[in-house]
Amino acid sequence: MSKTRPHLLKDEEGEPIQEALRPEVSQRVILNDTTNRNSTDFTRMIVEITPNIDCVFNLGDDTVVAKSGEDFFVPADVPKLVNVGENTRIAGQAYISGETGILFVSELD
Repeated sequence: MSKTRPHLLKDEEGEPIQEALRPEVSQRVILNDTTNRNSTDFTRMIVEITPNIDCVFNLGDDTVVAKSGEDFFVPADVPKLVNVGENTRIAGQAYISGETGILFVSELD
């Protein structure tokens, strides 16, 4: 599946504006003691993720899993830009056992 590459926004002189991406698709992943993943394949290459609790995430296909202590850590309420490349899904898991939260995922264009 081919993905949409980000479009650069330009100022009045036609110069690209750095770090200016607009949200196009929004998804959520439930964070708890088990691995959960987004249900719809990514259509964009850049996503912004923001968890409301400390979590770990991993990228892959529709079988990807995230494992606390092994995968990428993201602290609560800190947005992170991620280039997902050709990966189609993101999996998340709560970092602290027993916590429940949401990983907000916005595909950017």
